[in-house]
Amino acid sequence: MLGAWLKIGVIGTTPNSDYTSYIQTAAVLTGHAGTLYPQRILKPLAPFGVGLLAPTFGDRGAFLLEVLLCYVGMLVVVYLLAEQFFGEVEYAVCYALLVGLSYPVLKYGIDLYTETGALFFYIWSLLLSLRFMRRPVWSLVLANTVVIALGLLWKEYSVVAAAVFGLLIFLHPDIARHSKARYLAVLVAGVLCVDVLWQWYVFVHYHYTYLSWWHAGGATGFATQLTVHNIAKSVFALLLLAWPFAAVGAWRARLLEHWQRVFIVMSLVPALVVFAWGYVSSRLFFVLAIPLYLLAVVGLSYLPHRWMRVACLVGVIATTIVWLFLSYRIVV
Repeated sequence: MLGAWLKIGVIGTTPNSDYTSYIQTAAVLTGHAGTLYPQRILKPLAPFGVGLLAPTFGDRGAFLLEVLLCYVGMLVVVYLLAEQFFGEVEYAVCYALLVGLSYPVLKYGIDLYTETGALFFYIWSLLLSLRFMRRPVWSLVLANTVVIALGLLWKEYSVVAAAVFGLLIFLHPDIARHSKARYLAVLVAGVLCVDVLWQWYVFVHYHYTYLSWWHAGGATGFATQLTVHNIAKSVFALLLLAWPFAAVGAWRARLLEHWQRVFIVMSLVPALVVFAWGYVSSRLFFVLAIPLYLLAVVGLSYLPHRWMRVACLVGVIATTIVWLFLSYRIVV
């Protein structure tokens, strides 16, 4: 929670239009007077949670409490993902620190956005996908379908998680074709039953769809923000000084076990869809950082002494904190 204290207690939060629209939507979803923002109705879980907490904690307090609870949940699944991937506590802790204290998480996650909840569902799904890779059983298919369906009701990032899981099922060498078909059918049916029905409800009652949302936001972003400079700046901000270690990890990836290499590739490729979101920000690109930080830890692991690994980890985090303070003059 040091990162949360640093951001909220020392730097503070930044008002934004997302916050206002979520608060208003929270009021509408919980039966109170408010302005309707149909783009928020598309993803109702985050504002609904705020609406339930608001009578006790107030609008701002409820929003921040939800952000912090999701941040704690995100740290738990981040650690478990790395523990499953590396099988060592030291590397799992290193990964959790890098992700939890990364620039986009501190800048935008611990703020008046819904990022920590979206990342919680996204990384939780990746954890279940990784476990499924190593032990493909029905319970993991059902659990991951539920997590993805709920994640899509929070934010669209879980589209990437669904694609990752679908690819891992389809390409798994140890699953018979008829089993693959059943697993994929359950995944698709589960998501359709929850998310498509909700989207249909929004369309019928509010005449709004994700196509409307993309036309209003994504198309505008493509026209104004999609430049090489903006993309390079935001991609660099994902890892900052951890990028050299990620490069070493990518070079050394050939020494990883086959399932580890497959998981990294399958997590990275679907995540490239972030460049189609329209708007350019390290916040919107952060799903790419989850597998990239795995590579960064692989790179760190090749340092010969533990004190070197600790020193480099501290250096990366310290640089991130400095960049965070500077970022209030440089938007990335």
